[in-house]
Amino acid sequence: VRQLKDRVGIDYFVIDAWNKLEHKYTDSETKYIGESLDKIAMFCENENVHCFLVVHPTKMRKKKDSDSYEVPTLYDCAGSSNFYNKSDNGITIYRNFADDNKTTEVHITKIKFTHWGQLGSGAYHYDTISGRFYLTMYDREEIWHMNN
Repeated sequence: VRQLKDRVGIDYFVIDAWNKLEHKYTDSETKYIGESLDKIAMFCENENVHCFLVVHPTKMRKKKDSDSYEVPTLYDCAGSSNFYNKSDNGITIYRNFADDNKTTEVHITKIKFTHWGQLGSGAYHYDTISGRFYLTMYDREEIWHMNN
């Protein structure tokens, strides 16, 4: 990452996914994850880059009286609650397979500083022809009302 920053000037990098990395810890998993997240944060601060760390949830819980699943939070990330405790921002991508509209929801679940943004969510439809996601009509109307 440091070489890419020096050579081509990257501002961010992605680790996708945390569970695909080879982890060797002798102490508790929670302690190891906390120390690893501290190292990533320090590296980012020293190098003035941003890290998007992709972490998958543990087995998702079903909603009561429903076939759909609950939207996972950062506390549901496999391995440790430190993914919530030590992160500056948190985003959850949720695909509701029980939904006939096949929407994909983006949930902003943590914002450390209010000038960085706000908590909220939006729903998107995936267009198989273009390979892109588009805001649902409901979210387009909400944005229009907020700006007018």
